Amino acid sequence: MKGNKKKIITISTLLVILILILLFFTFCSKKEGNSDLVFSSDKGVNQPILAEGMKAAKWDGKEWVEVKDPENDDSWYDYKKTTNDNTSQWANAKTEDGSMWVWIPRYAYKISNNKTEIIFLQKNTNKNSNMEEIPKEYTVHPSFTGNVEAGGWEKEISGFWVSKFEAGKEDDKLVFKPNVYSYNNINIGDAYKLSKALPYKEADPHMIKASEWGAVAYLAISPYGRNGIEVSSNNTKHIINEKESTSVTAGGNGTDGLANTEFDALTKNANQSTTGNVYGVYDMSGGLWERSSAYINNGNANLSKNGKALLDDGSADKSNKYKTVYMYDKKEDTNEANYNLNKKVIGDAIFETSSGLGEKAWFGDYSSFMFNEAPFLHRGGSTNNKSGVGIFAFSNTPGQAAYVLGFRCTLITE
Repeated sequence: MKGNKKKIITISTLLVILILILLFFTFCSKKEGNSDLVFSSDKGVNQPILAEGMKAAKWDGKEWVEVKDPENDDSWYDYKKTTNDNTSQWANAKTEDGSMWVWIPRYAYKISNNKTEIIFLQKNTNKNSNMEEIPKEYTVHPSFTGNVEAGGWEKEISGFWVSKFEAGKEDDKLVFKPNVYSYNNINIGDAYKLSKALPYKEADPHMIKASEWGAVAYLAISPYGRNGIEVSSNNTKHIINEKESTSVTAGGNGTDGLANTEFDALTKNANQSTTGNVYGVYDMSGGLWERSSAYINNGNANLSKNGKALLDDGSADKSNKYKTVYMYDKKEDTNEANYNLNKKVIGDAIFETSSGLGEKAWFGDYSSFMFNEAPFLHRGGSTNNKSGVGIFAFSNTPGQAAYVLGFRCTLITE
């Protein structure tokens, strides 16, 4: 009997130890990040999270083909540094309507001589590929954080999808495809509603936020993108009639209309992509001015006239996961006063990358902040602009429907 008691005590002790070990690892996994997220040690970035209906895509030299086993076959992406022989291959995916999306993995950054230095982060933590704390001079990009006031989401995220092209119109439907006419002549409120109504399951579609634009721009100018070279401009302006015009996604034929094929548009205009090859994001420089879901709530009539959907989504005075509300100077509400009031904002590729108003953003891109009757933000410049066009260009708009104004979307899939 005594021997049996000892065995029972020994087994019980072992069970307690095993339970404690399991609890310890459970605690650690929660502390270090969501265990459902996957960091690819081979690629050094977070594995893209595909929503239902999204298919991983790989360029075979002629067209995009589906990757059958994207979780185990990681050949469809490679966020490597740009050299004379290599360019980065950002992850691409297609949704069921044929629209294309590019994965922006979680990272920390620092500004250095008109480009950014990047450290990719594990899962939804603030640690690098070796699970080490990042250097103090680096900042986790706000778009990946749970701080909505700073441009973040409702929680820490491992990355997000950005539409590969500015919004296009095909059979009167919103799509994000190459070599289609850009979707314009729609006010910012309607563009905001269309973006959130995209029929993607297990995703959270929305019009791109200022911080998300900044996240793409900073990665584009980093060694994992163009490595200090500005993205070339989409200068294709399609004239519909004397009063109407638009652009063409992925640059079309490069001048005034559609290219003969999608292949031609993608390959001949690859310098208009954030990677300089077909794997990057197109149309962020030129094409149409692209709206951001951002505004100043200065009480101007154009806010409710053109952008009621933004104001009614949560509090009109506060930022949330879908929009950013910037401060405005209640005494002056001028372009310069409002710009100066927001100078401490980081991550949106506005204040960290410009020195004032005019063509004073990086690479001489145009900079003009929101004020008075123009309380909404747009980015990138358009084919109508002769100078100042670029991925770091920003300006203001009343939010009205116009032929030079388009938009872009992002998806959160976790």
